[in-house]
Amino acid sequence: MGKDPAAPVFISAGLSVLCCELTSLLEFRRRLILGTPASLKLRLEYDVIVPADGPLLGGLLRIAEVERKALLNVGGRSILTSTIETLRSIDQINRIVVVGSDQILDNARASGIDGYVSPGKSAPDNILRGFQWLQQQSEGPTNRVLVVTADMPFLTSSSLMAFLDSCPDDADLALPIIKKEDFNREYPEYEAIYVRLKDGEITPGCAYLLRSDLIPALHQRLESLFSARKSQIRSAIIAGPEIALRFITRNLAVSHIVHRVESLLNCRAFPVLGSAPELAFDIDNQSDYEYACRLVQYPPGEAI
Repeated sequence: MGKDPAAPVFISAGLSVLCCELTSLLEFRRRLILGTPASLKLRLEYDVIVPADGPLLGGLLRIAEVERKALLNVGGRSILTSTIETLRSIDQINRIVVVGSDQILDNARASGIDGYVSPGKSAPDNILRGFQWLQQQSEGPTNRVLVVTADMPFLTSSSLMAFLDSCPDDADLALPIIKKEDFNREYPEYEAIYVRLKDGEITPGCAYLLRSDLIPALHQRLESLFSARKSQIRSAIIAGPEIALRFITRNLAVSHIVHRVESLLNCRAFPVLGSAPELAFDIDNQSDYEYACRLVQYPPGEAI
């Protein structure tokens, strides 16, 4: 038989493919042995639940032209709009579902959300409602779901990504923890509330990463904790005598709180210490709002 003139081309192409495959296998083996650098880690996708039904109270309600925190105007945009835009700028963010009343519906849709559900009776219930919407979609929820409240006016994509990248893969629940010195450096003269621990003074952030398959079970346990928050006696019972004694004697550390949370919620919790200050700047009252508006040099209460 005569020699096929295309044979050398096929052989050369086959060898090239084989070499590429061998190179990939060797690289995979190297990563298994040495560990994968952070820059090469597989980028996961996250669905996001945005609770956005927090009402305005007291003086803040009097000076604002809206009734929900998410609609407050900071720098010419609602906090909800800036939150959604920040989330959309992150490649790893998948679907965004907002939980809120009809008052924020138009603003939420204009911001480019994927889903919208009405609020429940409590914060844990709102998270569950958002999760149930994700469950109803054809793809189902992502393995882990990010919860971001719509009252952080200075939220940035870099602060969220730094938090997500710091969360270990086996954490069922992860929460950003901000140090007092970091917060004061970013927001001087702002009176934040801190918890004084053995590790220093800290404050929690307003974003949470949850393992999606645990959300229904966590909801039931969080509801019990949430309902007890207004009773000092019930709160003290839940905290337990060891936590209370350590707090009184100023011997309470983050690790002690984490251990107690894991015991109460029956999950693995992970605090991301040293998270970005903007994750803890949320608007609860008039002074918070006026401070935020001063930072962006925009008059409070202006209509959007």
